[in-house]
Amino acid sequence: EEVALIERQFPRAARRRVVGVGIEPLKGHAKRFRKEFDVEGPYLLYVGRMEAGKNVLELVRRHQALVRDFHDAPSLVLLGGGDLRPRGTRVICTGRVDEQTKWDALSGALALVVPSSLESLSLVTLEAFAAGTPVLGNAASDVVAGQLQRSGGGLPFVLRDDDSFREAVRAVGEKRAVFAKRARTFAAKASWAQVMRAYLEEIS
Repeated sequence: EEVALIERQFPRAARRRVVGVGIEPLKGHAKRFRKEFDVEGPYLLYVGRMEAGKNVLELVRRHQALVRDFHDAPSLVLLGGGDLRPRGTRVICTGRVDEQTKWDALSGALALVVPSSLESLSLVTLEAFAAGTPVLGNAASDVVAGQLQRSGGGLPFVLRDDDSFREAVRAVGEKRAVFAKRARTFAAKASWAQVMRAYLEEIS
């Protein structure tokens, strides 16, 4: 998607190649996270800055509609620092946490949700994939939608559509193991060794 953007804006640009980025997964401990923040049952996870530009409030609205319609809807855990502190039924705000706690949260989530439409590369999507956690992403984000399409590790949804969000949550709940396997396979390509190899190929 980044290459496509360059080609649209600068059609005579020099040769280009996306070399990606490496991630360094930590082993997550889901039970430790659940105990620390008193999280019971399945949960959806948001990781990032708590601000309006990330569409956090819209995500909470979609989740609250889900809770109203289904007594067994998953909780929503919001992990990160910022100005917003949304409240709602089964909404848990942890505040900012350390790196290990983030991986603990990722490892136990039903799915990571990426509501932002302005991602240039969603690093947390790759991290979720590495943890074997499916991702639900805003369909308006070309980059995240592209990551989901290429990986098969999750589903896009229309942010302001309750039905679209509900269907995405249902689908990932029913076939989580399938999405998780695809996610891990895709994330295995995001190693620093492969990224550095690509860099060396480009500068040699």
